[in-house]
Amino acid sequence: MSDKTDTTGIKYRRILLPVWILHYEYNGKQMKVATCGLHGRTFGERPFSRPKLLAFAAVAATAAAASGFFWGAAGIY
Repeated sequence: MSDKTDTTGIKYRRILLPVWILHYEYNGKQMKVATCGLHGRTFGERPFSRPKLLAFAAVAATAAAASGFFWGAAGIY
């Protein structure tokens, strides 16, 4: 008696990389992050600070406007 196993169409993916998975809580909200140990890429959710993002955008816009003003005032074309 012989058994035949049909494995056509079945694909296997093996992950042989170091992967770190982090579960944490930030301000009562559950967050999950996975980090690939080979490339250092991170995937997942992270908290954002709206005041810090707004402050960075304001500083970047001010710097861009100031450099444009000084570039225009210097007459560099």
